Amino acid sequence: MKRKVSSIVFFPVLLMALSGCQFGKEIKGGLPAATGPVISPSQYGESTVVAMAVAHEFISDKEYAGQVHDRIMQETGIDLQMVYASRAQAANRAKQVMSKGEQLDILYQMTMDEAVEWYRSGDILGLNDLIEKYGPNLKKNLDPRLWDEVTVNGQIIGIPGDAPVSSPRILQIRKDWLDNLGMKVPETIGQFEAVLDAFINKDPDGNGVRDTVGLMAGKSEITDFEAVFAPYFMPQAMEWWVNEDGTLLPPELHPSYKRLLSALQRWYDKGYIYPYELISKLDQKKDRLAKNQVGATAGWFSDMILGAGELLHIAKPGAAYLPVMLKGEGINRVPQGRPLAAVTPISSRTKDAAAAIRLLDYHATEQGHEVMSYGIEGATFEKLQDGSYAFLGKEKDELKNAPYYGDYSLFDIHYKREQRWPFTSWVHRTYTDIVNIVESWPSFEPVDAKVRYDALQWKALDRLPAMKRYFWEQKVRIFVGELPVEEWDQVIENWLALGGEQWIADKNKAFKQYVRSTE
Repeated sequence: MKRKVSSIVFFPVLLMALSGCQFGKEIKGGLPAATGPVISPSQYGESTVVAMAVAHEFISDKEYAGQVHDRIMQETGIDLQMVYASRAQAANRAKQVMSKGEQLDILYQMTMDEAVEWYRSGDILGLNDLIEKYGPNLKKNLDPRLWDEVTVNGQIIGIPGDAPVSSPRILQIRKDWLDNLGMKVPETIGQFEAVLDAFINKDPDGNGVRDTVGLMAGKSEITDFEAVFAPYFMPQAMEWWVNEDGTLLPPELHPSYKRLLSALQRWYDKGYIYPYELISKLDQKKDRLAKNQVGATAGWFSDMILGAGELLHIAKPGAAYLPVMLKGEGINRVPQGRPLAAVTPISSRTKDAAAAIRLLDYHATEQGHEVMSYGIEGATFEKLQDGSYAFLGKEKDELKNAPYYGDYSLFDIHYKREQRWPFTSWVHRTYTDIVNIVESWPSFEPVDAKVRYDALQWKALDRLPAMKRYFWEQKVRIFVGELPVEEWDQVIENWLALGGEQWIADKNKAFKQYVRSTE
């Protein structure tokens, strides 16, 4: 019996469920409750900066969070107040706070595409002069490549956070389940399909119940599947490619993209992919993984570790996910991503832009990074002789029980002489092991990797949201079997008419200028 949701019912329900949070429509129900440490309103006579952050998996001890708050104020003279929101509601909440005239100085870490939209609408500041005057450590300590990544029309529009790994979206497979079934680690797409079939049909967890999931994405659903599997089907994976006329084109226009769609649709139809993939929240997926029910994941390398993999490890110490690279008819290499992970902007309604930049400049020092990310040495952690860190407390191996972790962290920075994940906890050790494996994989540089696009110059910019929504809807229809893969050519024609043709022209203008400059 196929474990599949009927597409006749599924697709309309899916669009209603996701369109609000994915594409910026109003989300009813008011502001989400704050999570994380709650610090009382400032009683100090210092500058107050209010920052928003995406709520993470941990709730630090209020006493230690208060100590970190006080240390930051002692070092900077700034009373930092935090507001937390879920990833899905962060933009909505920030706009609501700002529209009410409430103080919000530093926004949450967002994608560069989001930051460009905020900048276009006048909701965030250009930062050149502020960084020049108040940000010497930002300029000195951040990777120089990052500044180009966050510059639009000559203006820096946010503080860049660096990416932890060049190819962050990967396939991870339960090695212990393979061992239980007497199967080898798959090397090809065909072998991987056989593994998926065994994971749902041959009781890999040995509990006698048919309750396992073959494959599950992270937080980005179809985007995760595309990014992870495209290298095995397409010559440039999900990167833009150049046709025989020298024109740069999006990946969806390559003929081999239909092979990728066909594979994903087949896996869904056979029940290999979690049947509720597109209507489940990330927390619901994590719950399945933590309960020892997921054989393979495809997505951001850390999506299923925090709040899921760690709990699974505690319950079943032998459980182990192995990063795996396959081979197919594509390039069989992973794309080298850009160095930028996210952007932290300053609200145009800030009460004190100078104080906000001074705070972020402190964050860019080694001391500030350590305090805001890990807390206070001797109170929340200790440094060991080998250079690693250990949490203080009863359960040093469990990140979820850390006395303090990242509540005041506002952007990611990596000092080359320190380990990116320095703690002895299982989560940090796992991150390090995964990245070491992924960085050893064969990779390629996308053809437009060195091109600097100025999105504000694109004539198609206003049409991009509708174009992206259209593509997403049609991919979902094919994924669940409502639309035949053969209809993809017509989907492309419609997309080009919506604005795709202009967007291709916009990107090719910059691309061809770059090509001429290198000849």
